[in-house]
Amino acid sequence: MSIMNNSTHDFPVFTELIEFLVHAPSYTEIIAFKVSAEVQERLEALLDANRERILSPLEQAELDAYQQVDHLMILLKARARQAFISIK
Repeated sequence: MSIMNNSTHDFPVFTELIEFLVHAPSYTEIIAFKVSAEVQERLEALLDANRERILSPLEQAELDAYQQVDHLMILLKARARQAFISIK
């Protein structure tokens, strides 16, 4: 599934990540990055719903987007930590 198809690119988690990255954050800002409370609450609501019932296709796509962003940020933060250590 493409993460930027016409129905998924509007997910708040993507919007926040893109807004963060376009401002060319420093290594320390990347390491400290966290999604907003609103985005975190939405993730928790999706996870709760997923435990209680089968998610709609759009909800599943949104949950998948959160997982993709989480994975990307784990990799990005690891690289930022390595780069930060190497310049010290």
